[in-house]
Amino acid sequence: MKYRYDYQTLAMTSQKTNTNVALKVAIVQSGYTQRAVARRAGMSELRLSQIVNLRIPATGDDRRALAKALRCSQASLFSSEEAVAS
Repeated sequence: MKYRYDYQTLAMTSQKTNTNVALKVAIVQSGYTQRAVARRAGMSELRLSQIVNLRIPATGDDRRALAKALRCSQASLFSSEEAVAS
């Protein structure tokens, strides 16, 4: 399934739905599905969904695993406020 979202569209959507925009954008830009990213990060699809939708905070291990799975820095995926929350 191809995603045709850009950062601006995701940012507008996230303001309404309380979503971690940077993480969602990284997932979409990676070309992987959210399920594939969850597998690569060694977590359940449900857990990743909860992190993306800010239902639960990402732990340090979650942040490291997602950064490795998406081949980017933790700072690019999570704001300092989210890092403090976990």
